[in-house]
Amino acid sequence: MLNELILLRHGESEHMLKGVMGGWTNSTLTPHGITQVKQTAEWITEKTGNEFTKVRQLRELNNGVAKDLSKAWLIT
Repeated sequence: MLNELILLRHGESEHMLKGVMGGWTNSTLTPHGITQVKQTAEWITEKTGNEFTKVRQLRELNNGVAKDLSKAWLIT
């Protein structure tokens, strides 16, 4: 029985550092982002006793034509 659902966001990415929209793109994780992902997977394993499971159906929003546009530009 499922008692708990843990939702995560990906680690720090190049898109995030550049201040541009990502979405379904393959933005590379930064070294810090890779560390975040590894630490989070370890935390999940320790907390739940289960291995980390990636579920493709739970994806980030597809930003369509906004992909690679600056967040500042989108606000104006």
